[in-house]
Amino acid sequence: MARSVAALPHPEVIPPKRADSAFFSTLNAAGAVLYVNAHGVFPEARLADGSIPANPFHSAGLCLAHKGALPNRKADWPDRLTPALVLAWSGLKLDGATVVLQCCVSGLAKEGQAGDALGLEWAMLVRGADSVLASHGYVEYRSAGAFCRRFHEAWLGHGRSRIAAWQEAVAHTRQDPEGGSPNDLAAFSLSGDWR
Repeated sequence: MARSVAALPHPEVIPPKRADSAFFSTLNAAGAVLYVNAHGVFPEARLADGSIPANPFHSAGLCLAHKGALPNRKADWPDRLTPALVLAWSGLKLDGATVVLQCCVSGLAKEGQAGDALGLEWAMLVRGADSVLASHGYVEYRSAGAFCRRFHEAWLGHGRSRIAAWQEAVAHTRQDPEGGSPNDLAAFSLSGDWR
């Protein structure tokens, strides 16, 4: 993650134990690059034991710090950044932001009653983010980190458009996943503004 953050201009790094719901509820990332590295969860058939609600609007999301503790990988972790919270928090500013989610299943969605694709990626776009780079599967952290770093380097470092940077990240990760699975490159999508 440190190498991915180093590809950003003037990064502000938030200590992991401070990245809780109180922090995100007042985060002003308007016009910025919001890069999040966290555990992602999404309600699936394998979680039908009731550990998390089936409605992704209230259950899909990213595991956040809770009472100063870092999340474990349990789906029922008590503090998650969910689509419902992204839309409810008036202090969260995402207008014009590019959101990069180096997190498993952060881009997954399920059709809601009105036909919307309910998920975290959708909520961030509705909230005003210009674009969201997110994963639609379970990704290995090394190849996911390589993918995000290559994206930032091409987009911010070399002035490519976001879609050209995404394409470069796919090509580079396929050739050199840096110890992870080269298949992880297929998990990431870019939604919203491609310029």
